[in-house]
Amino acid sequence: MTCPYPDTPPLSALTLRSIHALVSAGLLSSRMWEGALRTHEVRIGGSAYMPPDDPHVIDQAFGLLVEKVGQISDPFEQAFFVTVHLPLLQAFEDCNKRTSRVAANIPLLAAGVSPLSFMDVTQRDYVDGLLGIYELNDFSLAREVFVEAYVKSARRYWSPTVSFCVPPLVIVENTHFLESAVRDLVKHHGGFDRKAAEAMVQEKGLQSRPVLVTEMREMIEGLNEGNLVRYGLGLDDLERLRGDARTLEGCEASGKEGMGSSDEGWTPPEPSPLDDMDDPFRTG
Repeated sequence: MTCPYPDTPPLSALTLRSIHALVSAGLLSSRMWEGALRTHEVRIGGSAYMPPDDPHVIDQAFGLLVEKVGQISDPFEQAFFVTVHLPLLQAFEDCNKRTSRVAANIPLLAAGVSPLSFMDVTQRDYVDGLLGIYELNDFSLAREVFVEAYVKSARRYWSPTVSFCVPPLVIVENTHFLESAVRDLVKHHGGFDRKAAEAMVQEKGLQSRPVLVTEMREMIEGLNEGNLVRYGLGLDDLERLRGDARTLEGCEASGKEGMGSSDEGWTPPEPSPLDDMDDPFRTG
């Protein structure tokens, strides 16, 4: 079973450094090392292995690592290569293993297969697999741990009870804009207004206007008591939105002009089933 993800970023040097900057934020000796290649010596706890400490060698080895990853066609082999070789190089001051675990999912998602998680393998097995590489140049245990982790991950992610849906990258990148736009539409336009939504996207200079406008509409249609906080809205905003919807329905029934033509086809949020109960939290 596949789930294509066309917006997957390339497994490039910049991508690896960006991932490291995100997963290491606030965890290193200085902010300057977040996403930066190491230029000083580091030691690996519990191992006699000494990673290279020459900045020039580290930079060259990192470039070679990225180049070799790009030459591998099999997504599972790519994922395994990153999982073991980035910690082996210790390209960054710290957080190399967690960077490699996140980066390993890029070729898997690009191939439309289940992502990888090491949640179901013990830390001891994971560390021993890497130590086998550090000390003995033996990849066999690391390979076994990788396969075990992937099989268990695949079973979890593709369970019939799990719905796995990846939003388009443009939605992920513009989440804050969309949330702000929804708040503005609800507070100042009485709900979804296509012309106003398109104007917001145009003013921001964003591409994929239809995708973003449709997302705004779906966000507003999905508003409920539980997700208002995400958009900086309150219960009064939701009640006003539902009240405007009831007014619109009355106008349409009487043949009068409604809330404007630019919101044609918009479905207001459904009232909560708790609204019709005297005391929804009473038991017995």
